[in-house]
Amino acid sequence: MNHFQWQSGSSQKGIPCKIYTTTSFCSIFNINRQLLPIFAALAGNDYVSLNDMGFKFNWGISSTMKPQLKKRLAFFQSLLKWLTHFQGLQEALSDVPTLVSQGNGQHDMDAARQALSLGMEVYQLPNGHLQNFFIEGKSPGLEDLPEHLKVVLPAWTPFQFMKGRLGSSMLYILLHLPVIQGFQVEDYRLASGNITSRPIRQVFYGLLLGEGKDVMEYDREGRNLTNSLVKAVLPRSAEHLHLHNLNQDSEVVRLNVLLETLAVSTATLSGVVDYLRLPVAVTSYWMRMSQPKPDQPLIQALLLGWVYGQLFRQSKSQPVEGPFLNNLGALIHPAARRVDLGVAHAYSQWQACLRDSLDLNQLLFFPLPEPECAWLYKGPLVHQLVARLRKGETVDSLLDGNVVSGQLYKSMLDAVLQCTST
Repeated sequence: MNHFQWQSGSSQKGIPCKIYTTTSFCSIFNINRQLLPIFAALAGNDYVSLNDMGFKFNWGISSTMKPQLKKRLAFFQSLLKWLTHFQGLQEALSDVPTLVSQGNGQHDMDAARQALSLGMEVYQLPNGHLQNFFIEGKSPGLEDLPEHLKVVLPAWTPFQFMKGRLGSSMLYILLHLPVIQGFQVEDYRLASGNITSRPIRQVFYGLLLGEGKDVMEYDREGRNLTNSLVKAVLPRSAEHLHLHNLNQDSEVVRLNVLLETLAVSTATLSGVVDYLRLPVAVTSYWMRMSQPKPDQPLIQALLLGWVYGQLFRQSKSQPVEGPFLNNLGALIHPAARRVDLGVAHAYSQWQACLRDSLDLNQLLFFPLPEPECAWLYKGPLVHQLVARLRKGETVDSLLDGNVVSGQLYKSMLDAVLQCTST
């Protein structure tokens, strides 16, 4: 993997690497491409392993292998050399008895052949739509989907799924399957953090299924896994929305649904930069709904984390003044210390609120821009910041006189407090 240049910067948000193709692989080892399924099956996979079935390989050519080669690599090279003698799949499959010891007799060899045949089926890939999607920007239509999806999905959703702009939880709900909530590090003596964001999910369920329908959710109670029926609801602003033409509804209407769910007004977000409007609205919701209520250091640390993420992203293209980034960056990899479960529980609730709001925003066809979540939250950083703030350090000392970071922090704090007070 010497050519996988993962540490090299790229303006294309990608990692430069070598391209490996099956055509080149077969050319190098002088084997027919049709033989790749039997190569994979004989090498062993999740479905079949002749070695586990008690068969031993009789290469007769192992003496030609270089002694420094690792055993597994030598095995692969022996297998590839054996495959050079065949043109077709059935020809190679018929010669398998000469390759392996027969164990307890012909019955075992028949079982081995059957296992290999099943193992090879995994590599017979059906015609797909990835080429059309990546080259021509086209997604499969409803007519190309399995019947159970065809009857529940709106026509506008396949392209959004292909682009990663809709989550898989939507499929579970439309197919009336149970929804398992994610678990974070929490104080298990307290109620699950997912309860805080449940009203957001109820609107999500309402848009998918209609008001009053029940969704089975699995969550925790203490340390035990429990399930409960959660009622789908629709806010007043969503009463005339329909799933099958949701993408055609007015953006103003879709935005009103999202903001009514989070109990935030359009006016309070007017002074917030576009990419932070959803996180600000979510944080306002979290401050009102979470139990226990977040104290000031929790809120300050969260917003300082946003400032760090934003300036760190900007530093890739322009210099950032002062030691602010270095000082906070040093907190991301601190010495090992005991996790404060109260802090973890509070931020678990915030993450659940953000996750469910992102799902709702996607379903509503992005009335608010989706934030770059990678720089929005860093657990080790905010935990360290909370500890320092509770010991008496001030926000100003952590900002260390950086004018840009100070202005950004103040604008976000003002927006969050304004949203919470309205």
